[in-house]
Amino acid sequence: MKSLEAKIRAVEDRIRPLQLELGQLERQRNALNVLRSVAPDRQRKERLTHSHSGADGADHTPCAAYRHPCLHVLFDLGGKADSETALLRLRDHMSSMLRARDLEDVPSESEERWRIEIYPLRIQRICAPAP
Repeated sequence: MKSLEAKIRAVEDRIRPLQLELGQLERQRNALNVLRSVAPDRQRKERLTHSHSGADGADHTPCAAYRHPCLHVLFDLGGKADSETALLRLRDHMSSMLRARDLEDVPSESEERWRIEIYPLRIQRICAPAP
């Protein structure tokens, strides 16, 4: 009986890492499926990568431009991360795209403008989902 229990434990020990790897691969597959479903066409991509003017005429990055980078960041993180980790990774990922105005704090929110711009994506659970 002891040898049977030992064999069972040994098999369970070998299975556990495979189950973890399978879970990560499934999250990556799901993230890829989402990326494929929202892959922008050429015109849409051009529209999203150009800035637009706010009410005061200053350029900043539109919310829609964050969608694809958000999905890439979440894919790189295995489909799941705490909000702050995802947001910091997104800022690094988009550093060449963010403008000076995006990095300014919005006084009424005490937060950088780009974080406020992506709020609709956060509500849709596309960027920085809760753990």
